[in-house]
Amino acid sequence: MRRLLVIAGIVSLFATQAIVRFQSDINHDTAWYLYVAEGLLHGKHLYTDFLEVNPPLGIWLTVPVVWFANLAGLSSIAVNYGLLLALTALSLVLANRYLRQMGGVPDAVRAILCLFIAAALLFLPAADFTEREHLMVLLFLPWPFLRLARSRGAGINVLEAGMVGLLAAIAICIKPQSVFAPLGAELVLLLRYRNFRGPIVPENLAAAAFALLYGIAIVVFVPEFFRTIVSLGVKAYVPLYGYSDAAIWIASLRSFGLVALAAFLWRRTEEPLADITALLAAISAGFILSYLIQYKGFSYQILPARVFASLACVAAVSSIVTRLPFVAWLSTTRFLVGASLLLAAIDFTYLSQTYPNNGKYFDAAIARYAPGSRSFFIASTQVSHGFPFALNRKLVWASRLPTQWLAPYVASKWQEGPLPKDEIIARTLDWTVTDLVTFHPDIVFINESKEQLYLPDGQFDYVKFWSHDPRFAPFWASYERRDTKFGFAIYTAR
Repeated sequence: MRRLLVIAGIVSLFATQAIVRFQSDINHDTAWYLYVAEGLLHGKHLYTDFLEVNPPLGIWLTVPVVWFANLAGLSSIAVNYGLLLALTALSLVLANRYLRQMGGVPDAVRAILCLFIAAALLFLPAADFTEREHLMVLLFLPWPFLRLARSRGAGINVLEAGMVGLLAAIAICIKPQSVFAPLGAELVLLLRYRNFRGPIVPENLAAAAFALLYGIAIVVFVPEFFRTIVSLGVKAYVPLYGYSDAAIWIASLRSFGLVALAAFLWRRTEEPLADITALLAAISAGFILSYLIQYKGFSYQILPARVFASLACVAAVSSIVTRLPFVAWLSTTRFLVGASLLLAAIDFTYLSQTYPNNGKYFDAAIARYAPGSRSFFIASTQVSHGFPFALNRKLVWASRLPTQWLAPYVASKWQEGPLPKDEIIARTLDWTVTDLVTFHPDIVFINESKEQLYLPDGQFDYVKFWSHDPRFAPFWASYERRDTKFGFAIYTAR
C-alpha cells in the first residue's frame, strides 16, 4: 500500500505538471534555441547566421529535438516539453536505483526523497521550465547518487556508469563554470572515504572524455566562437547585463540558508543519509559559486543550487524524523517537518508555473497594422519580446541576434555626435543594418521607452545609431511610422 501511494503521488505530480506545461508558453531562451536549431537544420551556421553569446552545446542539444518534431509533424515546443518530462522520469528512476543500492536507506526515507525529488524537478523550475539550468539539473542529478553508491561498495555496470557520467558531463559543459559542483562532491567523498583513487572510475572518465571532445568540437566546427563571440561576451555582454548587487544576493539567500540548515542538521543525521546530505549540500554550494561567478541575478541561474540545497535538507530531515521516539515526535517532528513544509511552500507558491506571454502586445499590433506579415524585427534588449512570439506565429525573425544585446555597450560609449572608433560598435552597426536590409521585415518595433533593461541610462535611440550607416537612410525611406504602443514605435513597410 505504501509503495502504491508513493507511485500514485509521483504520477499525480507528473500529470499536474504536464497539464500546466502544455497550456503554457515556453520560455524565451529555449524558444530562441528552437528557432536557431530549425535554421541549422536548413543549412545555416551558428555564430555567423546566428550571433548567440553562449557556448554551442545548448543549441546543439536542441537540434535533434527540432529534427524529431519535424519528422513526426509535431510542434517543437511540445516535443521539448515531452523530452524534459521523460528526462525527469529517467533522473528519478536512476536516483531511486542508487538509493536502493547504497544500503542502509530505510524504505520510508527513500519514498520521501523520491517524492520530493519529483516535486523539486517538476515544480521548482516554474516559468523557467526547459531553461538550460533545468536541463542541467535533470542530467546531473543521478551522478552524485551513483558516486555515493559506488563509494559505499555498490557494484555498478561499466556501461551504465559511463552513461551517467556522460549525462553529468553534458550538464556541466552547458555552463562550464558549474564545474565547482562536481568538484565539491568529489571533495566530500575524498574526505569521507579517504580513497584517493576514488575519482578514477568509469563515470568520471566518461565525463572527462566528453568534456575534451566537446572542446575539440568547438574548435573544429564553430571556431568563430573563440575568434569573435568570446571577446564580445567578455567586453560587451558580461559587464552590462544583470540585476543590482542587492537583487543578486537576495536571490541567493534561500539557497545559502538551506545549505546552512543542511550543515546544521548533518551532525544529527545517521549514515548513509549523512553522506547524502553532505554530498548534496556541497553540490549546492558549487552551484551557488557558479551563480555568483555569472553575477547576473537571473532566476534560472540559481535553480540548480535551490534544487540540491532543498534535497540536502529533505535527506537530513527524513533521517531525523524516522529515528525519533514517539514521545519526542510531537514536538521535534512538528518543528522540523513544519519548517521544511514552510520552506517548500514559500518556494513553490510564489513562483508562477506558466511563462508570461509578452508577445500578445506585438500580436495585436501586427493584426491591426500589418496582418499579412511574414517577418518582423524588434529593437529591444529583451529576448522575451521576440520569443516565443516568433515561434508561436511562425514568423521570420529579421535578425541574426536574439535581441539587440550589443546596444548597452554602444550606449555606454556613445550618445551624440560621431561614432567613436570602436570595433564592437562598428560590428554592431554593420550587423544590424545588414540584417534590416537583407530581411526587409514587414513590420518593425523600436523600443522608445525611457526604462529599458540593461541600458546605462535606460534608453537608446536606435534609429539615430543606425543612421550612421549610409545604407540605412534609403532602406528606412520605405517604412512608415504607424503608431506608438506600449513604449514601442511601430513601423510598417510601405
